[in-house]
Amino acid sequence: MSSTAVPGPSDMPQPTIPVLPAMDNTLGALLIGCYCAAALHGLVCHQAYRYFQMYPHDGKITKFLVGSVWILETFHTLCIMNICYTYMVSDYFNPEALTYGIWSLRLSIAVSSVITLIAHSFFARRVYILSGRKLLLYIFMETFAVLRTVLSISVSVLSFIAKSYENFRRYEWIMVSSLGSGMIVDCIITSRLCWILWNSRTGFDKTDTLIDRVVAYSINTSLLTSLFTLSAVICAITMPNSFVYIGIFFCLSKLYTNSFLAILNSRRGNSAIHTSEDGSFEVEQQTTSQERRLSRRIPPPLSYRTPYPFDAELSSRGAEEGQSQEALRPVFDIRKHEPSLQEEDIRETKV
Repeated sequence: MSSTAVPGPSDMPQPTIPVLPAMDNTLGALLIGCYCAAALHGLVCHQAYRYFQMYPHDGKITKFLVGSVWILETFHTLCIMNICYTYMVSDYFNPEALTYGIWSLRLSIAVSSVITLIAHSFFARRVYILSGRKLLLYIFMETFAVLRTVLSISVSVLSFIAKSYENFRRYEWIMVSSLGSGMIVDCIITSRLCWILWNSRTGFDKTDTLIDRVVAYSINTSLLTSLFTLSAVICAITMPNSFVYIGIFFCLSKLYTNSFLAILNSRRGNSAIHTSEDGSFEVEQQTTSQERRLSRRIPPPLSYRTPYPFDAELSSRGAEEGQSQEALRPVFDIRKHEPSLQEEDIRETKV
């Protein structure tokens, strides 16, 4: 009677476990970028809702732009969510899938470029109006804005052709050129806008303080988008095998959208800065009643002598004491009897 030996655990074939790449700079970077992009998209939704509530009488073109940007941003956010779901759920435990791009990632590049073009065109038109409608400057800014969009769409199309990240490396220069064109537009718009606003200073504290705030806001907005763009370029060049630059790229278009909507929603309540229907700032020299009175050419206060009913009494008393009537006449200073600025304010309010 023959007995068959039962194989032990050591004799059974062990399953082959694939070597997983580092998750912190691949899936981790995508997840963090998705979190930040979702938060920024929530802010976009809030600002879009606030715009339609506060400015129902804006032009159809402005409303169309806001609605289009919101729809594109929503689709862009859905693409980002699909990227994370595909890599982390559908292709779970499949490291080879990380070497290939997916349709939502490729398409999000083109969508982001269109959103950025709308924001750049809006800012360029604002600078064009404030700078006295200088057409050459406007064409120069729009050229780089359109160039960025064309290059980004080219990157999107080439990523569909290349399929894998390894094959796409030959086209990295196009992506870097696209991001560099966007940085040039940001720098031109910010520097020109700050120059225009700085030269619009009126000399009044209230107006100048408001202008300083607008300048600071413009610099901070452009600085933030430029830093994100520069970070994406550096990470794409130095860490091509990671997804860090993709995570940064997720948030870039949403920063432009929030800046675009924030400019539109900041038009109410600024008395010294008038904004036209397209959201372009026009600085007006509006001053308070006190500032207007201080700016008048008031002659220097004079001390003058005025006759009084009791001059006769003073004259007789001075004659007795050997003093002249002119020396005894009281002196009135106009500064002591001039109504104060607060009293004039109250009188103007009552009228």
